[in-house]
Amino acid sequence: MESTKSTDECGHAATRVKAIKHVERVGPYKVNDATGNARVCEACGDYTISCTQLERYELRAAATVLREVAHPDGAAIRYARKALGLKPTEFGALVGVAPEHVSGWESGAQPVTIAQRMAMVGYLEGVASGAVDLDWMLAQAQGTAPASQAMEFDVVPCGNPLGRRLR
Repeated sequence: MESTKSTDECGHAATRVKAIKHVERVGPYKVNDATGNARVCEACGDYTISCTQLERYELRAAATVLREVAHPDGAAIRYARKALGLKPTEFGALVGVAPEHVSGWESGAQPVTIAQRMAMVGYLEGVASGAVDLDWMLAQAQGTAPASQAMEFDVVPCGNPLGRRLR
């Protein structure tokens, strides 16, 4: 159920928040995500989602494909990089490879190791959940982060499997 109309534009004022199934295409793969809610028009079923919700759907879809598909194609790798909003050089720095490797992955000329895929999945899921500060992680990977200072961490209840925000 995808729509470009808002519930206000369809002429039906009766809306309510309910679960939706969002479909995202990652290269040749179709990912069905029923984890979200939206305000849905009771008469026609149209709904809208925010840009933030869409970004999280994209991140989760990319992570799902990289985690579940044994040999994801180059389009899936490109989708994951773009879902994170990174240039090939930044993505390579984050995963620990040269930009040429990223180009090789995206063109299908070079395979991605399971360790590299799982690193990508970790970043995608971490950013989607809010547990990872991508700018900080990228600065660390590129060696441009300020020197570490003494830090204090609080353990938080479940819901965040890492127990803290990586920063």
